Amino acid sequence: MVPSGRRRSSCRNCRLEIFLDLTGKVLAQSLADLSLLDAHGWSLWVSVNLDPRSVSEGCVTCLEEMIAQSTVDPSRITLEILEGDNFLEQQKALDHLREIKALGVRLALDDVGSAYSSLLRLKDLPIDEIKLDQGFIRFLEQRPQDLHFVGAIQDLAAGMGVDLVVEGVETEDILDAIIVTGAQFLQGYAIAKPMPLSELQAFLQRPPCHGRPHPTSLLGFYAKQIAAHNALKKAMLHTPHLIDYVAVADATICPGHNHIRRLGIGDHKRLERLHQEYHQSIAAMGERSISSPNNGDWSDVDSAENAFEQAIIGAYWYKKMEDGNPACEAEKPT
Repeated sequence: MVPSGRRRSSCRNCRLEIFLDLTGKVLAQSLADLSLLDAHGWSLWVSVNLDPRSVSEGCVTCLEEMIAQSTVDPSRITLEILEGDNFLEQQKALDHLREIKALGVRLALDDVGSAYSSLLRLKDLPIDEIKLDQGFIRFLEQRPQDLHFVGAIQDLAAGMGVDLVVEGVETEDILDAIIVTGAQFLQGYAIAKPMPLSELQAFLQRPPCHGRPHPTSLLGFYAKQIAAHNALKKAMLHTPHLIDYVAVADATICPGHNHIRRLGIGDHKRLERLHQEYHQSIAAMGERSISSPNNGDWSDVDSAENAFEQAIIGAYWYKKMEDGNPACEAEKPT
């Protein structure tokens, strides 16, 4: 039998060793690299994974010492905590996280949306950022409907007042779709692959790639339609009298009309027709909501919206198969 006091001491030492062996070493090197980049005029920030098991009084003390010895502002440090561990539900862990946050360090919850996710946990954790699990993003080309979930997480992050980082952005089409949703922080191979400091310096010297109109793909157009529909529906539910439904009924003045033609869709007339039917149905719904405020039947709009969205997805998958990508064939709607 091991005395309880010795067990507690051993546990604390184990947590501190976890921090020092991995997170501490990575963070120390990252802070040194940031200082070097600062000297060249590149003011970046760093995110480092933090094992929840290492969160302890000793961890807080080590962080405080490292920050004191560095010239980097602690607000440029983000510690990413893996979501899938019930250790974070313990009050002591929450207290230590608040102490870490008091040092000026940002806290992020990683892999939000994975199997262990809990909205109650998100509410209680003193976090500044949530990172959407890449499982919802990497396969968007096969499961475009997951963009609805991305939008829901964006609304959640906005409501909580925290930043959202979207992981798993690994193709040009997915990059286009996520940019269109308005997400500000993206991570994945479509932006850059992991690289040593010397390559990072060369990467930072390249001119930024701006100026391309989005959407650049049908997947991006699908994301744009979802975002536009959700925004319009919210406005209609809250302030229906402030909307010009005559203008809403005319699809040709909607940016989507130009997107359909600009993206070079083969059967663009079918999409234009469904686009017009969608606009007419939502305009009619708006007028009904003013004359009959208690009429909450959105079934006509939902049907028109679904038909238009499915047509966009169908056109996207057809184009992908034409380009020699059979991965979408099994998912193509009938």
